[in-house]
Amino acid sequence: MKSRLIQETVSYDGACEMLDCGKNMILNLCKAGELASTIHAGRRRIYIDSIEAYAERIRAKAYAASVKT
Repeated sequence: MKSRLIQETVSYDGACEMLDCGKNMILNLCKAGELASTIHAGRRRIYIDSIEAYAERIRAKAYAASVKT
């Protein structure tokens, strides 16, 4: 059985797939504090809820911009 940490996080590759971007973008988002991450067994893991929250913020900004025009 996988640990709860592993179930609630994804690797860089998983985050890239979820956000349809490259590893550099994920790394930059983590450094900027946009995505929450942790190191588990020597590998960085990104929390799925932080990816979903980031995607929601982006959608909200896009919606707000479309309503203004």
